[in-house]
Amino acid sequence: MAACAGDIRNTQSEPDMTMNNAQMVEAKLERARLSGCLLMHADLRDSDLTRAILVRANLAKADLRGCNMRGADLTGTNLGGAMEGVVLTGATICSNNFEGANLVGALVDKANLSNSSIRRSAGIRDLGDLNASLAQILSGHAVWTQSGGSTGQRADLGGVDLSGANLRNVDLGAAIMRGAILRWADLSGALLAMADLSLVDAREANLANADLRGAKLERATLSHATLAEIRAQPLIIAGGHRCRTDWTSARLDHTCLLQADLSMGLLAQANLSHADIRGANMSGASLCGANLTGLDLRTVTLDGADLTEAIGMKLSLLAITSGSGVALGGTPFGP
Repeated sequence: MAACAGDIRNTQSEPDMTMNNAQMVEAKLERARLSGCLLMHADLRDSDLTRAILVRANLAKADLRGCNMRGADLTGTNLGGAMEGVVLTGATICSNNFEGANLVGALVDKANLSNSSIRRSAGIRDLGDLNASLAQILSGHAVWTQSGGSTGQRADLGGVDLSGANLRNVDLGAAIMRGAILRWADLSGALLAMADLSLVDAREANLANADLRGAKLERATLSHATLAEIRAQPLIIAGGHRCRTDWTSARLDHTCLLQADLSMGLLAQANLSHADIRGANMSGASLCGANLTGLDLRTVTLDGADLTEAIGMKLSLLAITSGSGVALGGTPFGP
């Protein structure tokens, strides 16, 4: 099957249906019954498989990055593929084969887990797994930044579970934090410029007043987080080069972004639904394909922003002045 995209919710497949190599990017497969299906090498990036039934399906080497599999039944499923940032909240995961799976950034809370290998596949580490204490890592990183990298050691907290940690005002500029768990952590006022925060789980975290200039937050999950007054405009480095903050495909739904500086930000395909962005600066930002459902954009600076293919906007809540240079395309306005 070469291609199969679109809205096929509640679909009942034939037993052992062969769908290998299928192109199903952003497919709507909510509650689909796909038990026993052969989906090897299928491209299911960013598809909605909420509460789908995939019992004993074979998704070996399938691309499931960013998929929503919330509440899905994955009993006996072969999931040995790319699963970065996949949502498995509330899913049934039992007798699965995760060999070769990459689950960095996956959300697995409230999942019915009967397979301990999922934590290993997600690359999750506890502080006790590190060779040094958190205080020592932060101290070494401070020396590394102050010396321009000649001494000390760059902080590598990738995949580390820092849930609830007090990291207020810490210097983690250019730190490696890919796939770290930062739920409920306090990073208010933290220096995170140029840090790799891709695929982090920072739901309900506090990053108010943090410096995120030039940071990488691709596919980061920041739902319900506080990012009021953050600095996320481009960072000017040697030679006058601008390093833009990358929020591509980030989950920013229900996030507080009051007075945030997101100018020139890369927000393509980001989910900003129901975020509070009053007074935010999004001038020059790329919002191509972003979900803007429920946003009040009347006090947001959008000069030069690209809203091509963005969805969910209401014309009554959008104020674009003449000559603002805002780019619109597709059908951005919801009912």
